Amino acid sequence: MDKLIIECPHCKKSFSGDEAFQNILNQTLESQKETLIKDAIEDQKQLSEDKISEIKNKHKDEKEEILLKGNIEKQRLKKKLDEAQKPLSQESMEIQGEVGEKWLENFLLSHFPQDSLHEIKKGASGGDCVLSVYHQTEIVGSIYFESKRVSRYSNNWVKKLLNDMQNEKRDFGVIVTSAMPSGFQSDIEPWVERESKRIFIVKNKKPLIKALVEGLRDLIINKHQKNKELSKRLDNHSDQEKKASAFLQEGFLQNYLVAELKAQNESQDRIDKMERSNIKSVSLERLALTDRKKNFQRIWKEALVLDEIPDNLLDEVDQ
Repeated sequence: MDKLIIECPHCKKSFSGDEAFQNILNQTLESQKETLIKDAIEDQKQLSEDKISEIKNKHKDEKEEILLKGNIEKQRLKKKLDEAQKPLSQESMEIQGEVGEKWLENFLLSHFPQDSLHEIKKGASGGDCVLSVYHQTEIVGSIYFESKRVSRYSNNWVKKLLNDMQNEKRDFGVIVTSAMPSGFQSDIEPWVERESKRIFIVKNKKPLIKALVEGLRDLIINKHQKNKELSKRLDNHSDQEKKASAFLQEGFLQNYLVAELKAQNESQDRIDKMERSNIKSVSLERLALTDRKKNFQRIWKEALVLDEIPDNLLDEVDQ
């Protein structure tokens, strides 16, 4: 087969057609090869970027998962700590309550040895202790005590104490507390009165408790003496008075006598309320008298050893 000879129209140079086709083919193949290599490089680059992005996303997901696990573990640990601290907190509150009760009992035993103090056992219904007031070797009344060592006052205390007082037939109730009702002004009033002056709420300060209990004891003893005098007058009726009383069982005078007795009882109740209303002023006067006695003793002791009277000796008295 004869070779194909091609003549260039420009330079008139002859060359083999096979060589020309081979050159074109080689150029085409080289171009395609470069394109393939370039595409392969681009593909590889894209694959690398995708791989890097995939790794980054994976790390991000793992980090989020670790943070979530950490938060869950923290919440679980906090819950366990809270649950573990609850018994400790409860135990601490119970210990504080028992300390307050024992403090109050020791104070009452020390300052009112003439009376009898009964401690109410833990878990039993009622207050914390009862002071039975004695007068001439007999019990004439009682005061119910409730001790509270807390950070916040509760209105439910009064209702519970009143119910316990009614069940046990106590004359007065006293709540000794570290937290007073809202609106309480310690510089104006020594304590708070509730339930027609049958229940008293007082700060756990010894001078205030002492003044209050002394005032309540006076009320109990005075009421007992008045009842005793009235009973004695009734028992001392002569035979003639007793006959007259029997005679008056019938007739219109009976209604009059019943009404009169009712009026007398109501009058006595008003007198009792008036006496209870004066307990605050009497107790404050007691506190003032105690301070004056202390100042007097101080001045007297200092004056005994002085050669001359200093100008500032009576400064505390003036204040």
